Amino acid sequence: MESEKAVTTAVVVMPPQDLVAGVLEDFRRANDKAFARWPPHINLLFPFVPEIHLDRAAERAAGALAAVAPFEVTLEQFGHFTHSRSSTLFVEPSTSVRPPPPPPLESPLPR
Repeated sequence: MESEKAVTTAVVVMPPQDLVAGVLEDFRRANDKAFARWPPHINLLFPFVPEIHLDRAAERAAGALAAVAPFEVTLEQFGHFTHSRSSTLFVEPSTSVRPPPPPPLESPLPR
């Protein structure tokens, strides 16, 4: 499972709907050709695993991250990078507060 990757799955952070409603949704509707395809999200791992392995990957991630305390992230400034035919806009987190390091994993999470 660790070596298989699929561009049809990802591990993402989904911001609360009340934070993305309004201005962000209006901006996405006007500028994001994939607006209707998926909701606002922040990719953590992409590509991830084939769908057939998602349940097992979720179990392993839940076990590995169970001891990590919740923390807040402040998205502070915008940046971008260019692909061959498109560009990606991203937001950078503040560097003033760092989350606690995760506990060591007994085995790596699948990517």
